[in-house]
Amino acid sequence: MLERVAEDAENVFDEFRYEYLKAQVMNIRTKLMEKVSNFFSHTVFKYKMSEKINNINEELRAINQLAKDLGLQSLMVPSRNIVPIREIDSVVVASDVVGRDKDIAEIKEKILNMRKEVVLCTIPIVGMGGLGKTTMAKRIFSDKHIKQQFEKRVWLCLPEMSESKSFLEQILESLTERKVEVQRRDLIVKKLQDELEGKKYLLVLDDMWRVDSTSWHEFVDTLKGINTSRGNCILVTTRMKQVASIVAEDLHMLRRLARDHCWSIFKQRAFVGGRFRRRRKY
Repeated sequence: MLERVAEDAENVFDEFRYEYLKAQVMNIRTKLMEKVSNFFSHTVFKYKMSEKINNINEELRAINQLAKDLGLQSLMVPSRNIVPIREIDSVVVASDVVGRDKDIAEIKEKILNMRKEVVLCTIPIVGMGGLGKTTMAKRIFSDKHIKQQFEKRVWLCLPEMSESKSFLEQILESLTERKVEVQRRDLIVKKLQDELEGKKYLLVLDDMWRVDSTSWHEFVDTLKGINTSRGNCILVTTRMKQVASIVAEDLHMLRRLARDHCWSIFKQRAFVGGRFRRRRKY
């Protein structure tokens, strides 16, 4: 029961995170009708979230009462400050990767040995939160064989694609490490072509929640037009099977980790140096 409530709470946090990132990515205009639309949309969202939070609180109170009835004592721990929402970078720590070597090897095999006639392939990694999708993508992105294969590598963390221009802008900014000054799509595409023409590239789109099918195919067609050399790849991580089905037909579904691997992760997080000492029995 507690596990289910914890999952519900995590989903609520994820929805807040998604809305926050969406507001950042979508350059919100100040036209009157859009202000009105945003007001009503925000009001509906707040009402929906408040209902979910109230339900979670009710269930937590019920669990707390059950614990009291069973004579269980609560463990008081110091409160923590809320960490600001931030984008995830591509830096990987080796100790973070547990139980995903086979998955990583399979995806690397697909990327490094794609069919010779393919200009651009898309590989989605799909699974529930906490299964290691982003960590896997980081390992692949930083792999020495991947670096040798792809002259250009771009890592983006954008939650939604409702139009493709903002994605093209972000790719260009990542490649040039400069703010995009031009606004016209054709000029952005031309600058991207200057950066990518004749060079193999790997693009990682981490933690995607929603994708408009038309915008996605428009985005892919633009990338294929920008760089006609073969062997380019897009790696997408998402919790949403619907998103994965839009971006590609061949999905890489992540399964739950084995119990031993879960225990290894727990020890890394819970104990200093990842070492657990059993108490001696006297």
